[in-house]
Amino acid sequence: VGSMDNLEKYRYRPKNEFYVLRHGHSEKNGVGGAEIISSIAANDKYHLTEEGKEQVRNSAKKLKKLGGVDTIIVSPFIRTQETAKIVAEELGLKVETEPLLGEFQHGVLCEGMTHAFCVANHTANQDWETKTADGESWKDVRRRMSGVLRKLDEQNSDKKILIISHGDPLWLLETFTLGLNPKETINSRSEIFPSQGELRKVDLKNWPYDGDGELDFHRPYIDQILLMCPKCKSKMVKIPDLIDVWFDSGAMPYAQWHWPFQNQKSGEDNLKIFKEQFPADLIVEAVDQTRGWFYTLLAVSTLLDKGAPYKNVMVLGFTLDEKGRKMSKSLKNYVPVMELLDKYGADVLRWYFLSSMTLGEDKSVISKDIEDKAKGFMTTLDNCVRFWELYSAGNVGNDEDVGDDQFQQAKRSNKQSDPTSKAIQLQPPLDKWILSKLHGLVGEVTGGLDDYDPTTAARAIEKFVVEDFSNWWLRRSRKRKEALGLLRFILLHLAKVLAPFTPFIAEDIKTRMSRLTSPAKAISQSRILDLQSKSGHKLQKAGHESVHLNDWPKVDKKMIDPKLEEEMEKVREIVAAGLALRKEKQIKVRQPLAKLLLGKSQITDHKSQTNSKFKITNELENLIREELNVKEIVYDENQPEDVVLDTELTQLLIYEGYARELMRQIQDMRKEAKYRLDDKVFGQWHSDDEGLSEAIRRFSGDIKEEVLLSEFLNSPHDGKAYDIEKEFELAPQRKIWVGVRK
Repeated sequence: VGSMDNLEKYRYRPKNEFYVLRHGHSEKNGVGGAEIISSIAANDKYHLTEEGKEQVRNSAKKLKKLGGVDTIIVSPFIRTQETAKIVAEELGLKVETEPLLGEFQHGVLCEGMTHAFCVANHTANQDWETKTADGESWKDVRRRMSGVLRKLDEQNSDKKILIISHGDPLWLLETFTLGLNPKETINSRSEIFPSQGELRKVDLKNWPYDGDGELDFHRPYIDQILLMCPKCKSKMVKIPDLIDVWFDSGAMPYAQWHWPFQNQKSGEDNLKIFKEQFPADLIVEAVDQTRGWFYTLLAVSTLLDKGAPYKNVMVLGFTLDEKGRKMSKSLKNYVPVMELLDKYGADVLRWYFLSSMTLGEDKSVISKDIEDKAKGFMTTLDNCVRFWELYSAGNVGNDEDVGDDQFQQAKRSNKQSDPTSKAIQLQPPLDKWILSKLHGLVGEVTGGLDDYDPTTAARAIEKFVVEDFSNWWLRRSRKRKEALGLLRFILLHLAKVLAPFTPFIAEDIKTRMSRLTSPAKAISQSRILDLQSKSGHKLQKAGHESVHLNDWPKVDKKMIDPKLEEEMEKVREIVAAGLALRKEKQIKVRQPLAKLLLGKSQITDHKSQTNSKFKITNELENLIREELNVKEIVYDENQPEDVVLDTELTQLLIYEGYARELMRQIQDMRKEAKYRLDDKVFGQWHSDDEGLSEAIRRFSGDIKEEVLLSEFLNSPHDGKAYDIEKEFELAPQRKIWVGVRK
């Protein structure tokens, strides 16, 4: 039995046919709808009118054509008795009176008055249980009418029965047979309410009802349903004593493999499969299942002497509203999930919960926090992919992946690459550092997932992407086209570690890394392969179209350099302190400064290792100089502060600041024009400001080299078309016009 229709289809007792007939028009019905209330049989004095008698005769003839009925049961009121007499004479039957089929009881105060006077006046907004002190509600009427119908059904078998009653009682009786709830019943009144003298057939189905005539599939009502076996035609009775319904969930590990029986049809050795699959490595559900699924799994397994049915349990907390209240329909404080999915996507919501909600703890779902995740981590990650798309300039093809062989070789070699070479493999120590952090990340994420701690793993990924990968390595490597291969390598590894958390975003990254992404589609695939080869990568065909078919990345401990990571962390601390000083003095980073002074706590005595944990190498000093835009780093043991900036500006430093600001503006114009990273373009500029012009002339060579200009001509606009041209203030009250074209 899988539906209400099945209950009727397999009913055991022969079905009775029921017809209902409302009395014809009577003297109480009046003219123009001004009906008089007549609900007490002892005070009844209203007869059928001639119009009403004719209505009944027509219905009686109709019923006769349908084959007639075996029994007529009628209300005790004069108008219903006269209606029954007309039908009985037409069909040649006797009439049985049933007081419970009487009119809707309005109460003595309403008796003889019009409906407009009574509290229970049948309006559209009348409540289901509205009634006078000694009257009935609609709920009361349906209770007694449904009781009469069910009693007649029990007392008869395979009979045709006609019930003659009044408007409200018959309307409520029919809604009972249709299984309508109170709200549906009230809303149906205008459609189902019978006309005077109208004959209808009602269908009493083999459904479980409570005492009020409402559907109820719980015990004891469902126990009363009898069914016929479709094979042997015998009576089927529901077993009254049942195990807890949660037994089904507890039996899941066995039922899904049909244990302990052999599945002859499938041909599979399901008993062997059960042994391989039991116990489960992991189950996960909300905290309310502690006394539900978690318990029943354990209880059933214990009864079967199978031991614990699971090795690990992950418990989820509840989602709360912004005020920390549990979500419920009554409070209408539940999150519009579909709206959030449409706005942010499924993966953003996954990441929001996995990275911010500790297992077992409740979480207030705040739309702004979700938006912050989308704009923060997700946007940062996407910008890294977009950077590769913008400057990769070709199709890497066939889903090629990269291995660590060349990186390991570069790491084992302490030789610094020639800074003038166009085939730089790894730039020590920045590239070595990011690879060390990447392998450390893979290890941390692997450990977190192995320990069933996705939150710690997700937070580690987010920290790596935002702080290490994007804000430090990629920002420091933007000008190195030879770093594109390493960029792709890192993104492909990130796609793999993100796959369990954000499956769609991970697949998107993998796909974008494997297709032609640059607008310059004429660039050949060989150019990209050559570019990646120069960056020290061994190209390796992964053989999978989907990231979800890749093997999980392995940790190469040889690539992890704790000492280098510690050194880089110290460098970043110094840089952060220097940037804070620039912000305090309101000096832009693009404005060069003469020197950075490091105090005693930053100075390394390599021999005694006092006041320092490591030695700042020349390469790391270069990072500090470039990040803080200082010409020199000076160590001063007599200086009490850790970090001090020399903020005195010479004219030459001011000129260089103008030049650096112009470099930034031209880089933005290159990006807007969608030039490739290695495209050399023509540039032209003009300014009426002599000081500004002198600065640009002095640093023209540096500008050309920095922003890849084949020529940088100082001349007013010549009327020619430029890919991008702009006029702007390079400094307050110092305007310049610049144009670039291929």
